[in-house]
Amino acid sequence: MERFFHERLSTKPLGLFRLLWGAFLVFYLIDGWWVMHLYSGPEGLRYQGWMPEGRYTYGFWSLFQWASNGSPWFGLVYGAALLSAVAMAVGWWVRVASVVAWVCLNSLITPLAWGFAGVDFIVSIVTFLMMVASLGGHSAHWYALRREKGGDRMTPAWIYRMFQVQLCFIYFFSGLWKVASDVWQNGTAMHFALGWTASSSRVDFSLITQYPVANAILTHGIMLFELTVFPFLIWFAGTRRWVLGLGVAFHLCIGILMDLAMFGGVVIVYYACFLTSTEAEMVAGGVSRRVKRFKEWWLSPVG
Repeated sequence: MERFFHERLSTKPLGLFRLLWGAFLVFYLIDGWWVMHLYSGPEGLRYQGWMPEGRYTYGFWSLFQWASNGSPWFGLVYGAALLSAVAMAVGWWVRVASVVAWVCLNSLITPLAWGFAGVDFIVSIVTFLMMVASLGGHSAHWYALRREKGGDRMTPAWIYRMFQVQLCFIYFFSGLWKVASDVWQNGTAMHFALGWTASSSRVDFSLITQYPVANAILTHGIMLFELTVFPFLIWFAGTRRWVLGLGVAFHLCIGILMDLAMFGGVVIVYYACFLTSTEAEMVAGGVSRRVKRFKEWWLSPVG
């Protein structure tokens, strides 16, 4: 346990995770502007009597609790959230940006509890954990325009563990909820999910519903992945890469089948906290080389 929580690890994967998470937040905010504005913007549902005054936060806080109808708070909070997400991505004043990002994102996401949940609250949780890591100065040693000065660019392992354990809990309790459901127990859950693709997805996979064995294998395979494969096998060096690769394929398939690309994007970006220093360097180096080649092609006479 001493090694698990206090072993000294490189901050390179954390720096890459911060960069990717900041970039994801920019996309998340732009993509979700309409629903955030619908709930908390001027003349939004927050002010139309649709959301009970004492219950709309469901125990969570939001800056909009003190906003009056027609106030400019939404524009200020949304703009601050977007700017702080950009700052986190490029690594500029990361300590301040991480605090602003969490306060503003929590304020924008909390009202959504009245009609939404799931991925939005995962975004809030990860942004909070990133703030904790950033306040200690651990996330801005690498891949940042304004790097943290001093230190050996190493961090205690618990910085990574708080992200990793959280994701394992998300998987495990998602699988545990499925165990209590009849359609998941009897192996028919994917029958209904695949049947919906005829109307709710870009690709129609309803043909698979005609094969009960295939539906049962997919249904119990998902439960197995969430209950045991990821939460337990991710901790072993020999299986870690296989589990991450399987997880990427798993969420890409969910994004295609059920049009849940946002959830898949959150989790795939989250996987960066499981990378080693060498793997983080390989990912960053590969992207850097491709950007350089594109730049050379764009600036060439033929390009």
